[in-house]
Amino acid sequence: MLQIATLIYPAMFDLDLVGPQTFFQRLGNANAFYVGKSRAPVTSDLGVSYSAHHDFESCPKDLDILFVPGGLKGTTAAMRDGETLD
Repeated sequence: MLQIATLIYPAMFDLDLVGPQTFFQRLGNANAFYVGKSRAPVTSDLGVSYSAHHDFESCPKDLDILFVPGGLKGTTAAMRDGETLD
């Protein structure tokens, strides 16, 4: 099984999250899940709330894909966050 983690973070774009996640879920040979700084809910640019299945500590280390959805302000903030970059 492919291990596919999708990073979730505040103010990410729903469109950039939901479309690819739908594809990952339908692969049939993939374990696709959300990962975030914590498992607390984060709110997207449209106000939709998402919760991570794993935080950075509990995320499997043998990922095949780390997918990062886009955004504007949220992406810039994530790119400046040392813990997220690590």
